[in-house]
Amino acid sequence: MQQLAWTSYLCFLATVFAISLVDINTDAANWVPTVGESYKLSPSSNITWGQFLSEASEDQGHLPRRKRNVLLSSGVRLCTRETIQQAITNHLKYYQLRVCQETVWEAFKIFWDRLPKQEEYRHWMSQCQAGTISAREVGTAFSQSEEHLALIHKVSRKGLVLLDA
Repeated sequence: MQQLAWTSYLCFLATVFAISLVDINTDAANWVPTVGESYKLSPSSNITWGQFLSEASEDQGHLPRRKRNVLLSSGVRLCTRETIQQAITNHLKYYQLRVCQETVWEAFKIFWDRLPKQEEYRHWMSQCQAGTISAREVGTAFSQSEEHLALIHKVSRKGLVLLDA
């Protein structure tokens, strides 16, 4: 019960933190790219998102309007001052961060049935982000650990049947 309370508390704090980071505004959600304009988004292009948005609205006969940022449905922002290549690079970094976070959290949850300590989390995250360990290798390391084997023995001693997947 205490673990559930802590989990709920951590989820609440994470939600509050995420909301403060996202800083959603309604104007940013109004822009949706269309398929016909995708040719303007080549990775080698040096135009900025702000120029692209301005050109897109002028093409449709609208008055140009400067926006501070564009918020994608994923919560990722596009800075109007960054080039297309910078946006792609930043999105790849963000993608790698999120994949590593998900991999590490799921490994702790599935194989060790607990939350990581701060140092453990940092250790696995740094290896994942550096690319020195893959998701499969994380799973293998966790599944073959003494802690995982002890958890399996503990569960099997309680008389619970473990089914092969």
